[in-house]
Amino acid sequence: MRFNLTSALLLAALIASPTLGNAGDAPKLTITDGELVGPDTCVLDSQSSLEISPAFGDITLRVADLEDCLGTADALSVSPVILAPSPVVAGNELRVLWASVGPDGFTCDPDSSSTLPGWTNASIATQGPLDYVVPALTSQGLYTVGVFCTDGEIVETSGLVSVQVLEPDPGDPPEIFSLTVNGNSSSTSIQPGAQVVVAWNTSGANSCNATGTLPGWSGSITPLSSGSETINTSTSLNVGNYSVGLQCTNGAGTTSATPSRTVSVTSVAPDECSDRDLLGQGDLTNWVRKTTNSNTCLWGNPGGGVFPSPDGDADCTQFSGVWPAPWPGGGNVSRNLFVSGNRPEFIAMQFDSGNIPSGQTGSVALEVPQFGEASAARKMWSISKCPGDFNKTLIDQEMGEGCIRRDSFTFLESFDWGGAGSISSSSRCGLQPNTTYYLNVIFTNDQAGTAPDDLEQSPTCNVTGRCGMNALMSGTYEP
Repeated sequence: MRFNLTSALLLAALIASPTLGNAGDAPKLTITDGELVGPDTCVLDSQSSLEISPAFGDITLRVADLEDCLGTADALSVSPVILAPSPVVAGNELRVLWASVGPDGFTCDPDSSSTLPGWTNASIATQGPLDYVVPALTSQGLYTVGVFCTDGEIVETSGLVSVQVLEPDPGDPPEIFSLTVNGNSSSTSIQPGAQVVVAWNTSGANSCNATGTLPGWSGSITPLSSGSETINTSTSLNVGNYSVGLQCTNGAGTTSATPSRTVSVTSVAPDECSDRDLLGQGDLTNWVRKTTNSNTCLWGNPGGGVFPSPDGDADCTQFSGVWPAPWPGGGNVSRNLFVSGNRPEFIAMQFDSGNIPSGQTGSVALEVPQFGEASAARKMWSISKCPGDFNKTLIDQEMGEGCIRRDSFTFLESFDWGGAGSISSSSRCGLQPNTTYYLNVIFTNDQAGTAPDDLEQSPTCNVTGRCGMNALMSGTYEP
């Protein structure tokens, strides 16, 4: 004869029983025999029917005779299933309790018509309890649980019992108080191969994961509350914008907001530029170089009619990425250029002077913005062998006195250039043939000669969120 009732089964019966009232009442475990129309009642033993474990607080109840309740060993029978707790929160344990008697060798399995997710795949014995974990993703609702037993010929079932599954309390989402890249809480600019230091501060997180597109920033993040990670970028990292984000999750699976920071990768400055202060590099990484995609410098090209918004396809690190042809741009061709007002930004477009004749002259004519929502402001221009270079003393020594200036007005001016014959001119920037240069532009009220670390972007750019201009190239030669 095979039968068993564990302390856990009877504990659940005690909890579920409504008959535990006055001291004289006898607690009862009601078990339905499938062959009877009504319930058959098993009365608890009046002698020592209740025991409490002093060590663990477990409660054990004993019935007088389980065989009398469920039948003889020759009559296969299964008790009703008792569940605790009910309702149960998804992701938590549900204790499933049952008893059975029958001939030697009979087996029990989950009832295939049970609807509680995963229960039909559980491995069960002829007696409970079984602590079953309700899948964490189970939707809130009413489900059924059942057991059937068989000796190979006769099948007996417990009948299905219902259990209410509740969704877990999501709790408060984690908070990310700060996320910085190289000390900046919005964006930073680097060259390929440079280090990127990501630092964070969070609260209420059980796990955090790196998000974004910057290579090397991925996977789980530790420590959770606050920390930093240094990323060594590849020297072959492509020029462009990359994102660095962070998302944290609490124990209930509730996720935080996902802040994101921009890392702008600019082209490598020539070796001869390592001895000077350049915008976007070293201590001047608060200045961000315009590159491409969401960090483009081109808007409404040309005349505001073709592109009604920023042109993310333009590569603003190259003159030929903005104009339709290499320097000087294929003739009288204009472009709408802009910088954002929420951070100091600069434009540095690389070009090769090609076969510029010594007596050649040309200019970049400046007009008011030819697109909406952009302010006109004073600009500082330079042509240098270095990107982001506004070191007037060094530029004058290398290029001549006409290669850096700040305009006097906010529109209708020009920045003049020419061939080697113009090097001695103080008003025109002279270019040597077949030489790599950078056309640098910032919007600022500062005069040419201001130390680079003292340069500030014009506050006018904050009025509409950006500063802009229409730049018209004139002076044609075959580069």
